[in-house]
Amino acid sequence: FRTMQRATAQIPPEARAALAEVVAELAASGVEIQSMEDLQAALAARPDLVARLAGLMADDGPSVPPQFADDLRAAEEGEARYRRSGDVAGLDAAVAAWQRILDHPTFAAADPRFRLAAWNDAGGIFLRRYWARERVDDLSTAIDLWQQAVETTQPGSPDLPMYLNNLGNGLSTRYTRTGNFDDLQAAISSYQQAVETTQPGSPDLPSILNNLGTGLSTRYTRTGNFDDLQAAIDLYDRASQQGLVAAPEATLVSARTGSSLALETKRWVECARLVDYGLQAIQTLIAVQIERSAQESWLREAQGLHLRGAYALAQQGRLTEAVEMLERGQARLLAQALEENRADLARLQQTAQADLYTRFRRTLDERSRLLAAMEGQGDAALLGDVRRRLRANHEERQAVISDIQSVPGFEDFMAAPSFGRVAPVLAPAPGQAGVYLLATTAGGLALIVRAEAGKADFAVTPLWLDGLTES
Repeated sequence: FRTMQRATAQIPPEARAALAEVVAELAASGVEIQSMEDLQAALAARPDLVARLAGLMADDGPSVPPQFADDLRAAEEGEARYRRSGDVAGLDAAVAAWQRILDHPTFAAADPRFRLAAWNDAGGIFLRRYWARERVDDLSTAIDLWQQAVETTQPGSPDLPMYLNNLGNGLSTRYTRTGNFDDLQAAISSYQQAVETTQPGSPDLPSILNNLGTGLSTRYTRTGNFDDLQAAIDLYDRASQQGLVAAPEATLVSARTGSSLALETKRWVECARLVDYGLQAIQTLIAVQIERSAQESWLREAQGLHLRGAYALAQQGRLTEAVEMLERGQARLLAQALEENRADLARLQQTAQADLYTRFRRTLDERSRLLAAMEGQGDAALLGDVRRRLRANHEERQAVISDIQSVPGFEDFMAAPSFGRVAPVLAPAPGQAGVYLLATTAGGLALIVRAEAGKADFAVTPLWLDGLTES
């Protein structure tokens, strides 16, 4: 799939979305696409998909009017220059190019779809330059452009949630800058409308739910309305759960923020559940990134998450689970687990069970194809179908992992630490004990694990340290 992505880099974005949908259909029928040659051969045997691809590409987006082509190219090159080097002059060039497009005498008569896309993309560049140069005029321009996109978009358009979410982001940013409460209220309203108009199975929904939760928690900080805080926690909970399969990065962000608020309000059950969602997301990310050399930034995002979860579990009397969560979430061990799992896969290729390696890799490639097919998809039926395939893909990957764990020497592949494995290491003999010490914003805790004399069991004793906090 990565080979095909590189080969299709020159294909226009609107065509790529259509192509991804057809590739997902081929993958679902068992056809593996590793190159453009594979794709051409597969399509030669499927004239029905050739016809569908032509139809999708015919109405999948507006064409660029020729009078805007040069400026659009200049805008893309300026943005790419900034992303590549951090040179703000690249942003200036992109803004200037977008301004020429917006001010062109024929812009008002251009295809409405092109104008909507231009308002949205130009808004993103103006906001990015605001972040770089802190010019309030840039922020106001971004908000005005997104407002125009929202007001011009027809109800039911699959693009409307994106425009509403972007408008909410702009308004939230201006509230942070000015403290104008009306901006915060308007941002929350935009996020609420974005949630209401987003298809239930959309991979964008978790991040929009997260944004709405952030807006409500910000309003709680301003007004002290406890209902806003409770609603924010529920939204983070919903975002975390919905993102597990298709958007684990969004799950991790929501779990981190939501668990912090749940800890603050002593909602122990929700706090522990949110942390568990976050740690599940990490396991998915470990699986997905197991053969990548890219930096695993999510490890930083996960720091401290397990401490809140363990504290919340201990508050419920679930002490052995608290120990397991502490072990699951240690960033050092996660990084170590990632490297060990990569090494295990390399070893597996050299054994008689190399087919398990191939099956595992196939589930990862299939996941990439399905996620590509979901991107920008507004058809509810197709979204639901792809989401069902993602769940099936996740279940298949778990089954392959289980099969790998059954191979001698690979028992710990992708395995979460259990209390039964951890306790004997902490307390190898009667009279010996191991201690976990943790601090959270709600207080501190020591968990003492002892081997009980004359028994095969281990006891966990909590020692509450209310004066020990993160600060």
